[in-house]
Amino acid sequence: MSAGAVRGAGFGSWDGIDSDILYKAAFGDLPNKTILYDPWRNLVPGKKDSGPYEILNGRGHPALGGLSLNAYQDRILQRAFTFGSQSNTLLPVYVDPDIIRVLNERTPFLSLVRRVTNRGRTADWNQITALSNAGWKPEDAALPEADDTYVRQSEDIKFAYAVGRLTGPAAAAMREYADAASLEVMNKTISLRLLEEETLIRGTTAGGDDTDIYTYDADGYDGLLKQFTTNSTDLSGADITSAALRTAIRTAREAGGNPNLILMQSETLQTFKESHTTQVIYGDIQIGTLQWGFQGLVFDGIPVLEMPIHMPTTADKKVVLVLDMSTIEMRVLLDASMEELAKVNDSDKFMVKGYQVGITKAEIFNAKIINVD
Repeated sequence: MSAGAVRGAGFGSWDGIDSDILYKAAFGDLPNKTILYDPWRNLVPGKKDSGPYEILNGRGHPALGGLSLNAYQDRILQRAFTFGSQSNTLLPVYVDPDIIRVLNERTPFLSLVRRVTNRGRTADWNQITALSNAGWKPEDAALPEADDTYVRQSEDIKFAYAVGRLTGPAAAAMREYADAASLEVMNKTISLRLLEEETLIRGTTAGGDDTDIYTYDADGYDGLLKQFTTNSTDLSGADITSAALRTAIRTAREAGGNPNLILMQSETLQTFKESHTTQVIYGDIQIGTLQWGFQGLVFDGIPVLEMPIHMPTTADKKVVLVLDMSTIEMRVLLDASMEELAKVNDSDKFMVKGYQVGITKAEIFNAKIINVD
Protein backbone atom coordinates (compact mmCIF):
# COMPACT_ATOMS: atom_id res chain seq x y z
CA MET A 1 0.00 0.00 0.00
CA SER A 2 1.39 3.39 -0.93
CA ALA A 3 1.70 6.15 1.66
CA GLY A 4 -0.91 8.18 -0.16
CA ALA A 5 -3.48 5.41 0.25
CA VAL A 6 -3.60 5.78 4.02
CA ARG A 7 -6.49 8.09 4.97
CA GLY A 8 -6.31 10.37 8.04
CA ALA A 9 -2.54 10.30 8.43
CA GLY A 10 0.43 11.35 6.35
CA PHE A 11 4.04 12.34 6.31
CA GLY A 12 5.37 15.72 5.28
CA SER A 13 8.71 16.96 4.09
CA TRP A 14 11.32 18.26 6.56
CA ASP A 15 12.95 20.44 3.94
CA GLY A 16 13.70 23.91 5.28
CA ILE A 17 12.79 23.09 8.92
CA ASP A 18 15.34 23.99 11.60
CA SER A 19 15.43 21.03 13.99
CA ASP A 20 17.01 23.13 16.75
CA ILE A 21 14.05 25.50 16.71
CA LEU A 22 11.61 22.59 16.95
CA TYR A 23 13.57 21.06 19.81
CA LYS A 24 13.67 24.30 21.80
CA ALA A 25 9.98 24.90 21.18
CA ALA A 26 9.17 21.51 22.68
CA PHE A 27 11.82 21.05 25.37
CA GLY A 28 13.37 24.45 26.08
CA ASP A 29 16.93 24.18 27.44
CA LEU A 30 16.64 20.53 28.45
CA PRO A 31 19.83 18.64 27.41
CA ASN A 32 19.56 16.24 24.55
CA LYS A 33 18.64 12.67 25.42
CA THR A 34 17.18 13.53 28.83
CA ILE A 35 14.67 10.93 30.00
CA LEU A 36 11.38 12.60 30.74
CA TYR A 37 9.48 9.57 31.90
CA ASP A 38 10.28 5.90 32.26
CA PRO A 39 7.83 3.75 34.23
CA TRP A 40 10.05 0.70 33.92
CA ARG A 41 12.94 2.09 35.94
CA ASN A 42 12.89 2.61 39.68
CA LEU A 43 15.48 5.30 39.85
CA VAL A 44 16.09 7.87 42.56
CA PRO A 45 14.67 11.25 41.54
CA GLY A 46 17.41 13.66 40.53
CA LYS A 47 20.08 10.96 40.22
CA LYS A 48 21.74 10.12 36.95
CA ASP A 49 21.29 6.84 35.20
CA SER A 50 24.28 4.70 34.49
CA GLY A 51 23.96 5.71 30.88
CA PRO A 52 24.24 9.14 29.25
CA TYR A 53 20.60 9.97 30.10
CA GLU A 54 19.41 12.08 32.98
CA ILE A 55 16.30 11.18 35.01
CA LEU A 56 14.15 14.07 36.24
CA ASN A 57 11.26 13.44 38.61
CA GLY A 58 9.71 15.03 41.67
CA ARG A 59 11.79 18.19 41.93
CA GLY A 60 12.87 21.16 39.85
CA HIS A 61 15.85 21.12 37.58
CA PRO A 62 17.76 24.03 36.03
CA ALA A 63 17.46 22.50 32.59
CA LEU A 64 13.67 22.71 32.93
CA GLY A 65 13.68 26.30 34.07
CA GLY A 66 13.19 25.21 37.67
CA LEU A 67 10.16 23.05 36.84
CA SER A 68 9.63 19.58 38.20
CA LEU A 69 9.22 16.76 35.76
CA ASN A 70 5.46 16.61 36.37
CA ALA A 71 5.10 20.35 35.76
CA TYR A 72 7.26 20.11 32.69
CA GLN A 73 5.15 17.24 31.35
CA ASP A 74 2.04 19.38 31.85
CA ARG A 75 3.76 22.08 29.86
CA ILE A 76 4.57 19.62 27.07
CA LEU A 77 0.96 18.40 27.01
CA GLN A 78 -0.31 21.96 26.74
CA ARG A 79 1.99 22.56 23.81
CA ALA A 80 0.78 19.37 22.19
CA PHE A 81 -2.82 20.62 22.12
CA THR A 82 -3.67 22.69 19.07
CA PHE A 83 -6.77 24.70 18.27
CA GLY A 84 -7.37 22.47 15.28
CA SER A 85 -7.36 19.20 17.20
CA GLN A 86 -10.00 17.38 19.16
CA SER A 87 -8.32 18.58 22.34
CA ASN A 88 -10.50 21.70 22.03
CA THR A 89 -13.02 19.83 24.15
CA LEU A 90 -10.59 20.24 27.05
CA LEU A 91 -10.27 23.99 26.69
CA PRO A 92 -12.52 26.14 28.91
CA VAL A 93 -14.95 28.59 27.31
CA TYR A 94 -15.15 32.11 28.71
CA VAL A 95 -18.41 33.75 27.60
CA ASP A 96 -18.55 37.53 27.37
CA PRO A 97 -20.69 38.75 30.29
CA ASP A 98 -22.41 41.22 27.98
CA ILE A 99 -25.38 39.73 26.15
CA ILE A 100 -25.41 41.42 22.76
CA ARG A 101 -28.84 42.09 21.37
CA VAL A 102 -28.95 41.62 17.62
CA LEU A 103 -32.50 42.86 17.46
CA ASN A 104 -33.70 46.26 16.35
CA GLU A 105 -35.21 47.60 19.55
CA ARG A 106 -35.52 51.27 18.72
CA THR A 107 -38.92 52.87 19.19
CA PRO A 108 -38.22 56.50 18.22
CA PHE A 109 -41.80 57.38 17.36
CA LEU A 110 -43.34 55.94 20.50
CA SER A 111 -41.03 58.10 22.62
CA LEU A 112 -42.54 61.20 20.96
CA VAL A 113 -46.19 60.29 21.57
CA ARG A 114 -48.06 61.80 24.49
CA ARG A 115 -49.08 59.19 27.09
CA VAL A 116 -52.30 60.05 28.93
CA THR A 117 -53.85 58.23 31.87
CA ASN A 118 -57.33 56.88 31.27
CA ARG A 119 -60.18 55.81 33.55
CA GLY A 120 -62.53 53.04 32.54
CA ARG A 121 -62.65 50.52 29.70
CA THR A 122 -62.93 53.10 26.92
CA ALA A 123 -61.07 56.21 25.83
CA ASP A 124 -63.67 58.93 25.18
CA TRP A 125 -63.43 62.45 23.81
CA ASN A 126 -65.67 65.04 22.17
CA GLN A 127 -65.26 66.68 18.80
CA ILE A 128 -66.93 69.78 17.36
CA THR A 129 -67.65 68.80 13.79
CA ALA A 130 -69.70 71.82 12.69
CA LEU A 131 -70.22 75.41 13.83
CA SER A 132 -73.45 77.30 13.33
CA ASN A 133 -73.29 80.01 10.68
CA ALA A 134 -72.89 83.61 11.72
CA GLY A 135 -74.55 86.24 9.54
CA TRP A 136 -75.45 89.87 9.07
CA LYS A 137 -78.95 91.08 10.06
CA PRO A 138 -80.88 94.32 9.87
CA GLU A 139 -81.46 96.56 12.84
CA ASP A 140 -83.65 95.02 15.55
CA ALA A 141 -83.98 91.73 13.65
CA ALA A 142 -85.09 88.51 15.30
CA LEU A 143 -82.17 86.58 16.84
CA PRO A 144 -82.82 82.85 16.71
CA GLU A 145 -80.13 80.70 18.26
CA ALA A 146 -78.14 78.12 16.30
CA ASP A 147 -76.56 74.97 17.71
CA ASP A 148 -73.06 73.71 17.05
CA THR A 149 -72.52 70.00 16.31
CA TYR A 150 -70.71 67.82 18.84
CA VAL A 151 -69.75 64.19 18.36
CA ARG A 152 -68.65 61.76 21.07
CA GLN A 153 -65.78 59.49 20.01
CA SER A 154 -64.92 56.32 21.89
CA GLU A 155 -62.27 53.61 21.54
CA ASP A 156 -61.99 50.44 23.59
CA ILE A 157 -58.92 49.91 25.73
CA LYS A 158 -56.98 46.86 24.52
CA PHE A 159 -54.83 44.44 26.50
CA ALA A 160 -51.26 43.49 25.58
CA TYR A 161 -49.25 40.69 27.20
CA ALA A 162 -45.73 39.29 27.08
CA VAL A 163 -45.44 36.04 29.05
CA GLY A 164 -42.22 34.44 30.26
CA ARG A 165 -41.18 31.43 32.31
CA LEU A 166 -37.92 30.54 34.04
CA THR A 167 -37.30 27.00 35.28
CA GLY A 168 -35.50 26.33 38.54
CA PRO A 169 -32.60 24.48 36.86
CA ALA A 170 -32.11 27.28 34.36
CA ALA A 171 -32.00 29.89 37.12
CA ALA A 172 -29.50 27.80 39.10
CA ALA A 173 -27.28 27.13 36.08
CA MET A 174 -27.13 30.82 35.13
CA ARG A 175 -26.58 32.12 38.64
CA GLU A 176 -22.85 32.84 38.20
CA TYR A 177 -23.34 34.32 34.72
CA ALA A 178 -26.45 36.50 34.77
CA ASP A 179 -29.54 37.27 36.76
CA ALA A 180 -31.86 35.12 34.67
CA ALA A 181 -35.08 36.47 36.18
CA SER A 182 -34.14 40.11 35.58
CA LEU A 183 -33.02 39.27 32.05
CA GLU A 184 -36.32 37.60 31.23
CA VAL A 185 -38.40 40.44 32.65
CA MET A 186 -36.34 43.00 30.73
CA ASN A 187 -36.73 41.06 27.47
CA LYS A 188 -40.49 40.82 27.86
CA THR A 189 -40.75 44.51 28.70
CA ILE A 190 -38.84 45.38 25.53
CA SER A 191 -41.15 43.08 23.56
CA LEU A 192 -44.17 44.92 24.93
CA ARG A 193 -42.63 48.28 24.05
CA LEU A 194 -41.99 47.16 20.48
CA LEU A 195 -45.56 45.95 20.21
CA GLU A 196 -46.85 49.35 21.37
CA GLU A 197 -45.10 51.25 18.60
CA GLU A 198 -45.90 48.72 15.90
CA THR A 199 -49.58 48.69 16.80
CA LEU A 200 -49.81 52.48 17.07
CA ILE A 201 -48.50 52.84 13.52
CA ARG A 202 -49.71 49.71 11.74
CA GLY A 203 -52.43 48.38 13.97
CA THR A 204 -52.74 44.64 14.54
CA THR A 205 -52.65 43.18 11.05
CA ALA A 206 -54.23 39.75 10.88
CA GLY A 207 -51.89 38.48 8.18
CA GLY A 208 -48.78 40.24 9.39
CA ASP A 209 -47.39 41.33 6.02
CA ASP A 210 -47.61 44.61 4.15
CA THR A 211 -50.24 43.37 1.71
CA ASP A 212 -52.62 43.03 4.63
CA ILE A 213 -51.96 46.28 6.51
CA TYR A 214 -55.60 47.38 6.46
CA THR A 215 -57.03 44.11 7.80
CA TYR A 216 -57.08 44.06 11.57
CA ASP A 217 -57.18 41.60 14.43
CA ALA A 218 -60.12 42.39 16.70
CA ASP A 219 -58.00 41.86 19.82
CA GLY A 220 -55.90 44.89 18.93
CA TYR A 221 -56.82 48.32 17.63
CA ASP A 222 -56.56 50.33 14.41
CA GLY A 223 -53.22 52.00 13.85
CA LEU A 224 -52.62 55.41 12.32
CA LEU A 225 -52.52 53.85 8.86
CA LYS A 226 -56.20 53.02 9.21
CA GLN A 227 -57.28 55.85 11.49
CA PHE A 228 -56.29 58.45 8.89
CA THR A 229 -59.11 58.37 6.35
CA THR A 230 -59.76 61.97 5.25
CA ASN A 231 -56.47 63.12 3.75
CA SER A 232 -55.03 60.22 1.76
CA THR A 233 -52.97 60.29 -1.43
CA ASP A 234 -52.34 57.13 -3.46
CA LEU A 235 -49.08 57.15 -5.45
CA SER A 236 -49.90 53.79 -7.11
CA GLY A 237 -46.34 52.50 -6.80
CA ALA A 238 -44.46 55.71 -7.67
CA ASP A 239 -41.57 57.18 -5.67
CA ILE A 240 -42.25 59.83 -3.07
CA THR A 241 -41.79 63.35 -4.45
CA SER A 242 -41.55 66.84 -3.01
CA ALA A 243 -44.80 67.72 -4.75
CA ALA A 244 -46.69 64.81 -3.18
CA LEU A 245 -45.27 65.58 0.24
CA ARG A 246 -46.13 69.27 -0.02
CA THR A 247 -49.66 68.42 -1.11
CA ALA A 248 -50.14 66.20 1.95
CA ILE A 249 -48.82 68.93 4.25
CA ARG A 250 -51.03 71.57 2.64
CA THR A 251 -54.11 69.36 2.81
CA ALA A 252 -53.60 68.76 6.54
CA ARG A 253 -53.12 72.47 7.16
CA GLU A 254 -56.18 73.47 5.19
CA ALA A 255 -58.21 71.04 7.31
CA GLY A 256 -57.05 72.85 10.45
CA GLY A 257 -53.98 70.85 11.40
CA ASN A 258 -50.45 71.97 12.14
CA PRO A 259 -48.17 69.16 10.89
CA ASN A 260 -44.93 69.01 12.84
CA LEU A 261 -43.54 65.53 12.10
CA ILE A 262 -43.16 63.31 9.03
CA LEU A 263 -42.60 59.54 9.28
CA MET A 264 -40.76 57.71 6.50
CA GLN A 265 -39.57 54.13 6.29
CA SER A 266 -35.76 53.94 5.89
CA GLU A 267 -35.72 52.92 2.23
CA THR A 268 -38.31 55.54 1.32
CA LEU A 269 -36.23 58.22 3.04
CA GLN A 270 -33.09 57.08 1.24
CA THR A 271 -34.83 57.29 -2.14
CA PHE A 272 -36.20 60.70 -1.25
CA LYS A 273 -32.73 62.00 -0.31
CA GLU A 274 -31.07 60.60 -3.43
CA SER A 275 -33.61 62.15 -5.74
CA HIS A 276 -33.49 65.57 -4.07
CA THR A 277 -29.84 66.19 -3.28
CA THR A 278 -29.64 69.05 -5.77
CA GLN A 279 -32.52 70.83 -4.06
CA VAL A 280 -30.75 71.29 -0.74
CA ILE A 281 -29.41 74.64 -1.89
CA TYR A 282 -32.96 75.91 -2.32
CA GLY A 283 -33.78 75.30 1.33
CA ASP A 284 -36.72 72.90 1.02
CA ILE A 285 -34.58 70.02 2.28
CA GLN A 286 -32.06 70.59 5.06
CA ILE A 287 -30.07 68.58 7.55
CA GLY A 288 -30.43 69.92 11.04
CA THR A 289 -30.89 69.10 14.70
CA LEU A 290 -34.42 67.96 15.35
CA GLN A 291 -36.38 69.05 18.40
CA TRP A 292 -35.47 65.95 20.39
CA GLY A 293 -31.73 66.33 19.91
CA PHE A 294 -30.45 64.19 17.00
CA GLN A 295 -29.51 65.00 13.43
CA GLY A 296 -32.06 64.38 10.71
CA LEU A 297 -33.75 65.62 7.59
CA VAL A 298 -35.96 68.68 7.70
CA PHE A 299 -38.42 69.27 4.86
CA ASP A 300 -40.07 72.67 4.58
CA GLY A 301 -39.36 73.22 8.25
CA ILE A 302 -40.87 69.87 9.34
CA PRO A 303 -38.55 67.19 10.76
CA VAL A 304 -38.55 63.81 9.05
CA LEU A 305 -38.19 60.84 11.39
CA GLU A 306 -36.63 57.73 9.89
CA MET A 307 -38.44 54.52 10.86
CA PRO A 308 -36.19 51.45 10.46
CA ILE A 309 -39.02 49.16 11.57
CA HIS A 310 -42.79 49.17 12.10
CA MET A 311 -43.67 50.73 8.76
CA PRO A 312 -44.52 48.80 5.57
CA THR A 313 -41.45 47.75 3.56
CA THR A 314 -43.03 45.93 0.60
CA ALA A 315 -42.53 47.64 -2.77
CA ASP A 316 -45.57 49.67 -3.83
CA LYS A 317 -47.00 49.34 -0.29
CA LYS A 318 -44.85 51.82 1.62
CA VAL A 319 -46.46 54.72 3.46
CA VAL A 320 -45.49 58.28 4.43
CA LEU A 321 -47.30 59.87 7.37
CA VAL A 322 -47.67 63.62 7.91
CA LEU A 323 -48.56 64.13 11.56
CA ASP A 324 -49.94 66.79 13.83
CA MET A 325 -48.54 65.35 17.05
CA SER A 326 -50.94 67.39 19.22
CA THR A 327 -53.74 65.08 18.04
CA ILE A 328 -52.08 61.71 18.79
CA GLU A 329 -52.23 60.12 22.22
CA MET A 330 -51.57 56.81 23.89
CA ARG A 331 -54.41 56.39 26.40
CA VAL A 332 -53.19 54.19 29.24
CA LEU A 333 -55.37 52.37 31.73
CA LEU A 334 -52.40 50.35 33.04
CA ASP A 335 -48.82 51.01 32.00
CA ALA A 336 -46.30 48.18 31.60
CA SER A 337 -46.45 46.08 34.77
CA MET A 338 -44.90 42.75 35.76
CA GLU A 339 -47.01 40.21 37.62
CA GLU A 340 -46.10 36.71 38.77
CA LEU A 341 -48.39 33.90 37.67
CA ALA A 342 -49.37 30.71 39.51
CA LYS A 343 -46.51 28.38 40.42
CA VAL A 344 -47.50 24.82 39.54
CA ASN A 345 -44.09 23.20 38.91
CA ASP A 346 -40.37 23.90 39.25
CA SER A 347 -40.54 27.16 37.36
CA ASP A 348 -41.54 30.77 37.84
CA LYS A 349 -43.99 32.11 35.28
CA PHE A 350 -44.77 35.78 34.90
CA MET A 351 -46.32 38.30 32.55
CA VAL A 352 -45.62 41.88 31.58
CA LYS A 353 -48.88 43.54 30.59
CA GLY A 354 -50.30 46.86 29.54
CA TYR A 355 -53.86 48.12 28.97
CA GLN A 356 -53.99 50.93 26.42
CA VAL A 357 -55.15 52.23 23.07
CA GLY A 358 -53.62 54.65 20.58
CA ILE A 359 -56.01 57.36 19.38
CA THR A 360 -56.07 60.32 17.01
CA LYS A 361 -58.35 62.97 18.46
CA ALA A 362 -58.61 64.75 15.10
CA GLU A 363 -57.51 62.51 12.23
CA ILE A 364 -58.46 65.24 9.73
CA PHE A 365 -55.46 67.28 10.94
CA ASN A 366 -53.13 64.56 9.61
CA ALA A 367 -52.39 63.08 6.19
CA LYS A 368 -50.94 59.95 4.65
CA ILE A 369 -49.40 59.01 1.33
CA ILE A 370 -49.95 55.33 0.49
CA ASN A 371 -48.72 52.76 -2.03
CA VAL A 372 -45.28 54.34 -2.31
CA ASP A 373 -42.61 52.39 -4.21
